[in-house]
Amino acid sequence: MMLLAPLIQSHVADTAECAQKSSLIIDHLDHTFIRFQTPFEILDSTPVQVLRVLTSLLSLVALPNCPLSFSLPDDITIESAVPLAAILLDYPVAYVPTSTENNILSNVPLNFYECLLIVGGNIENQRHEITIMKFSCPAELTNGQGRNLDPDRTVKLLQNIFSARLEQIGETSLGIAVQLSTQTVGHVVI
Repeated sequence: MMLLAPLIQSHVADTAECAQKSSLIIDHLDHTFIRFQTPFEILDSTPVQVLRVLTSLLSLVALPNCPLSFSLPDDITIESAVPLAAILLDYPVAYVPTSTENNILSNVPLNFYECLLIVGGNIENQRHEITIMKFSCPAELTNGQGRNLDPDRTVKLLQNIFSARLEQIGETSLGIAVQLSTQTVGHVVI
């Protein structure tokens, strides 16, 4: 839970304590919030409802006896829960769905990013790839519209984040790969 504090602090109002963010988690990642509507809307900041939940989480992780689990409020909406999950999972793209738009990603070209942990040497039959993260972004937003959505930039960002984390823990036997594919799927569930 202690690693959550800097992550949460990056989204709530600046304080002296918030200014000391963890470089391992925060300095690399700038979340882009995409509201589900036609056309998609890229939000300028973290949605207010998400900030409220993050503030609540921050107060819990700051306690001397930090709880091992936390239940989300009963009144949390899909508009808050989905982007909150994206933040906590380190996805650089956070969808903000509405209660009325359920299948807005269906039949839409999506860029899928898959981050792989590479275990083993250069010998192909001894090499294992383990998916550690997979997320998508509407391909239409990567054509000059999204400030952080350029596919090449996103791939490099993810490689740098995970390589830095492996380096920080002194792990030299593992590697990181990021695969990018564009697909149109008939039914997408968030």
